[in-house]
This record gives sequence, C-alpha cells and structure tokens, in this order.
Amino acid sequence: MNLDMSFFGTEDFYKVLQIDLFEGVKDIYENNFHDLHMVLDNYKTRSKDFLRYLHNYLSSFATLTDHCRVLLKKCHEASETVRKRIQSDLATLPSNNFLKDLRNYTLHHSLPLTMREVKQLDGRLIVGDLMWSRSSLLKWKGWNAQSYLYLNSLEGDIRIKELLVEHYNRIAAFYNWLEEYLLELYSDAFIKYKNLP
Repeated sequence: MNLDMSFFGTEDFYKVLQIDLFEGVKDIYENNFHDLHMVLDNYKTRSKDFLRYLHNYLSSFATLTDHCRVLLKKCHEASETVRKRIQSDLATLPSNNFLKDLRNYTLHHSLPLTMREVKQLDGRLIVGDLMWSRSSLLKWKGWNAQSYLYLNSLEGDIRIKELLVEHYNRIAAFYNWLEEYLLELYSDAFIKYKNLP
C-alpha cells in the first residue's frame, strides 16, 4: 500500500495539529467547569474545596483563551470571521473581564472571601448559595476598568453559581461554534490528517 506522506509537515498539517490541541484544551475547560458545578451544587462543600475547583476553572479559562489566540494566528484565514464573532458574543459579556481579572486576583493577591448565604425561615436556618463579598473584592486595586464597572454594577454580594453558569454557557457556546467552524474550514486538511499512518 502506498501512503501519500506529502501532507506531513505542511502548513495545513500544523494547523490541524493546533486545532486538535485546542480541542483538548477545550475539553479540560469543560471538565473543570463540570467539576466546579458539582461542588457548587453540594451544600456540604467546604470553601477550601470550592476554591481549589475555582482555581482549576479560572486557570483552564485563561489557557483556553490563550490557546485560541495562538490558534487564530496560525489559522489566519479564520481570524476576521472569528474576530467578528468574539465582538458579538464575548465583548458584551460583562463577567468575562471580571473572571479574567479574578484569576489574577487569586494568583497575585488573595483567594476571594467565600461564604454561604444563610437565611432564617420559620425559626430554622436555611443554608443557601456560595457568595463572594463584593465589598471585599472592591478593595483590590488591580481590577481593570471593565471589571471595576462590573463589580460596581452589582447590588450586593456575588452569587457565584449564577455568575459562573451564565459565563460558562456563553463561553462554551462560542468555543463550540469555533470548533465547528474550524473543522469545516479545514475539512480537507482533517481528511488528509486522519489518513496519515
């Protein structure tokens, strides 16, 4: 059997490898969100356990963002379409910059003060959602202007699950679209890649 190895080492070959790597990074991000989401749904979760999962999620979000940037430099044919989609889907997402900055906050300043909402109902204490203290977060001077505006737009403490679920849904939708778009754009290259030994 004669194999056509002319595709190996070409520019398209390296684009396909980069897209394949991107898909792996996307999977890490999605798995970290699902792990975090399970912890958010467990009312017995301790703050330190939650913060470990949060750290993993924020780190994988930053990695995904950076890998997307690298990918688009290699796949320059896609960059204008993707740039427009980023503007329409992500630039309008207020929590996007906040969560990027929150990663820097956790790495260079402190872990966010995390507490459970507790209410009294008919003489019983009801344990509620995990919350971040907005006033505590606002003390840090490292927020960019958009993150600072986002924090100031909130009326009280931050309901973590609500914030993270909304953010994840928008980010995942964008990256799922991007993956499908790139697979279609480079479909011929992917066929050649799959036929390599």
